[in-house]
Amino acid sequence: MSKTCGFRTWLEESLRDQMVCGISSEIIRQRLFAESQLDFAKAYRLAVSLEAAEKDAAAVVERNRYIQPTANTSATDVDCQVLTPNPRRSARPAASERGRNQGGRGRREAYRPAVAPTPEECRVCGARHEAATCKYGRYVCRVCNQQGHLRRVCPRLTGPHYVDLQHTEIDDDNSGSSDEVVLCHV
Repeated sequence: MSKTCGFRTWLEESLRDQMVCGISSEIIRQRLFAESQLDFAKAYRLAVSLEAAEKDAAAVVERNRYIQPTANTSATDVDCQVLTPNPRRSARPAASERGRNQGGRGRREAYRPAVAPTPEECRVCGARHEAATCKYGRYVCRVCNQQGHLRRVCPRLTGPHYVDLQHTEIDDDNSGSSDEVVLCHV
């Protein structure tokens, strides 16, 4: 529709304004408003690059959430940090960290503590821990109204469902043939 209406330069400005005002990130929108001589193409390129930068920054924050400084020092005092246990990794240093940090303060290696085998799924809440230590043990299920488990692990919802089939024939007085109907009871 906008191709045939003859909007000319007003079309470019309108598209730019619609795009900028429709951006959900307040930070990106303010950054675009601060730009001088902003056309639609420049606004699009800048918005895409700022969005990618936000995603990268969020990934770094998420990754750093698992890094903790060692007991006596802060993260700025040492070249490596002790990482929290990750069940998918072994107790040896990462390949990128082997041989690194051999400077004037001596050799330091980051290590990943050995992780004990994870317990089976909790029958109370579904997480991986012992059911005896589960904090939801006294909760009442909203499906079956029984104490001792949550709705997401309720046996009524997660248990096997059996289907009873009944084959019947219905005689219709208007037609000479009969149709087969299958009734399923769950």
